[in-house]
Amino acid sequence: MQESESPVGHNLARYCAWGLIGVIVAALGACFFVYVSNMRMLERRYPVVQVPIPATSGPEAVQRGKRLADLTGCTDCHRQDLRGGVFIDEGWMYGRYYASNLTLKAQLYSDEELARIVRLGVRPDGRGMVAMPSFGFVRLTDGEMADIIAFLRKEPVGGADQPEHFIGMVDQWNLWRGPQSQDGGFVRCWRAGQGARRRWTSARGGAPSRGHRLRRMPRR
Repeated sequence: MQESESPVGHNLARYCAWGLIGVIVAALGACFFVYVSNMRMLERRYPVVQVPIPATSGPEAVQRGKRLADLTGCTDCHRQDLRGGVFIDEGWMYGRYYASNLTLKAQLYSDEELARIVRLGVRPDGRGMVAMPSFGFVRLTDGEMADIIAFLRKEPVGGADQPEHFIGMVDQWNLWRGPQSQDGGFVRCWRAGQGARRRWTSARGGAPSRGHRLRRMPRR
């Protein structure tokens, strides 16, 4: 004759099962909260500041713009042909991040809109850019910005439009934690322009200062 299951053991198993279900539901709820919070942050609208840029063209402007694009890191992330591609790929747990195809973006945006994206990191609709190291370019003068745009518009249009960034679970968490987070591809993605900023600072002979002009930089 089989012994019946102990009521204590039965209750313990039931409590463990409900406890596990509760943990799973809480974890899913936390993940959903983090995701929604991040999406709200990324969709935040910023003031669309007017950034008038003087029109410039000609081979000298394009040459200056190419040199500036190399120095500031534009051609590092967006490639020499400015058609972009993957620049950080750490798998589905962390994320995959893309540099835009600038030859296509140049067809969509005006000079003023391009300048606002580069220097302020703000799209025409007011949304902030993701992983765009605009902090390295905020002190570009109007003339310097015009030269970069002249170079950008001179490049042949081609290639595919790059996909949107994919932010994995770990990077979602790092993004939600904020500036104190030191780990994950997303945080490193935000800091991808620091190498360019170091080149910028070194070429200028110190920390960027208001009114300093790139024409003082030594030739490479």
